[in-house]
Amino acid sequence: MLLDSSKYLAGIGLTGLLGARAFADDKAAKKKLKGADLDTIEAKHPAGADSVSLKVSGHSEKIGKLLLQKLKAVSTLAILNPNVKFPPGTVQEAVSKKTKKMRSKRQEKAKTKATAEASSPAKATTLGPYAKLDVKSATVKQAPDTELTAAVRAAANDLKGPQEEAEKKAKAGEKEKEPVYTKLQFHLNSIKCIEETSELSASDEILLSGQLIQRDGTIVKLDKWKWENFDAGEARYMDYELCKSLDPKMAKAYKDVGLGCTNGSANDVYAGRKIAETKLSGPGTYSIVLIMGEEDDGGFGDMVNDLYKSVKEEIDAALMSVGVVIGAALSVYLGPLGEVIGMAIGYALTELVEWFVGLFENDDDIIKAKSWSVKFDQRTKSYVKGLATDNLPAPKNVWASPMKKLTFKGDGGHYDMRLHWRVS
Repeated sequence: MLLDSSKYLAGIGLTGLLGARAFADDKAAKKKLKGADLDTIEAKHPAGADSVSLKVSGHSEKIGKLLLQKLKAVSTLAILNPNVKFPPGTVQEAVSKKTKKMRSKRQEKAKTKATAEASSPAKATTLGPYAKLDVKSATVKQAPDTELTAAVRAAANDLKGPQEEAEKKAKAGEKEKEPVYTKLQFHLNSIKCIEETSELSASDEILLSGQLIQRDGTIVKLDKWKWENFDAGEARYMDYELCKSLDPKMAKAYKDVGLGCTNGSANDVYAGRKIAETKLSGPGTYSIVLIMGEEDDGGFGDMVNDLYKSVKEEIDAALMSVGVVIGAALSVYLGPLGEVIGMAIGYALTELVEWFVGLFENDDDIIKAKSWSVKFDQRTKSYVKGLATDNLPAPKNVWASPMKKLTFKGDGGHYDMRLHWRVS
């Protein structure tokens, strides 16, 4: 529908938009446009496989899985008992508040799934040492978490030497010898509707939100974006790929009606809609979590920010108990220990969001979460440029990753998203 130029021209009356002369002068551009659909674009720059969970190992795996098990345990109690008064600032309070705001159908489905998980023989594995937590224990201040503290202590002991060296270098302001990239961005290139959420309903209205999890575990809340009137086969293009071969007036017409060419230029074709940006402050893992839904039911994105505060408090308490000094406002983890902690938090939160979405989904709309993690061992230009050979073209002093495809499928809907990250 969007991709057939003749239908597009008839639908918006391009003669009226540009004038008869411009219309007549752009026959060659129109001819080129016919082949410039998403399939052709993907053939030139095939999107990578769908997102996979952040792979963690060693101390990050131990700490991350303990955090995830505890978050699932107290969240399950809150979902099953949303009217219980839980301590302020806790995970269970945040989850109970969000649960009560959701529609009754979504609440009931979540309770059914949570009940099944709570009574499953696999509960001991899923929830680990927190499988025995009950509502009573969740309504009072928790005692120090000995399991988590032991895991953090083991990491701190193993990394004592490298950690001390990293802190010395940081205090001395030591600079890397090679030129380094200092900024990381994620750009959205396109969204395509493969299947609407319901063939009987009106066109879909899609909302996108999420978070960026930085290398030390700090959460950056992303803006919310909305796209209306999505039908099967339609797409939205956020970069300049659709219009790079067109006359500028034709490209402007596409931009004016919101079909494409809304970002980027002939000199930077793949600059799309910037959905996340952060300082590339050092080696570590940076994760983006994207939540797509037909409506913002329950505020999953907002809930993650509340959960993050509690997770940081847990980690801070464990670090202080083993003698690690932290920052006054937000925990600042330097060096190898920081990378371990940041990866552990990133793993726990991305897994938790996808778990939440699975609990609260229903048959009326699509709500799905996907994550994409990027690990930098170094920030140097030579290191980053060695990460891939099929990277996207970009301006001087910018390196753009290969294209990535995230598939949001379920509850009757199917959407494909193409995006990439870039450093500068």
